[in-house]
Amino acid sequence: AILVGPLATILVTTAALLLQALFLAHGGLSTLGADIVSMGLVGGLVGWLVFHGARRFGAPMGVAAFAAGLTSDWATYATTAFQLASALDVGTSMGASLRALALGFAPTQVPLGVLEGMLCAGSLR
Repeated sequence: AILVGPLATILVTTAALLLQALFLAHGGLSTLGADIVSMGLVGGLVGWLVFHGARRFGAPMGVAAFAAGLTSDWATYATTAFQLASALDVGTSMGASLRALALGFAPTQVPLGVLEGMLCAGSLR
């Protein structure tokens, strides 16, 4: 998203997710729309906005890229948790479901977000 912009990111994400669903049995066609929204739209837009906002406030390229990678990863999984919480009916409130899902994602996504930030920062150096 930093390099091509948020709109092109949606197209690239759609192509990648479609290929994954068809050839790698990763994800699926039935979840394609939700995956595009969380990864392509929200993740791409958040990363792009954070990067350009950080640069506008004078952050060095590496710091802005790290922040963009970190927040885009976390925004993607926050969106996914919201999507799941709104789709599931587990006999609790949506807020309770959202908290449980976010806590379930946290052990993997907190460190992966940091790694994503490092990868973004290293890629733009």
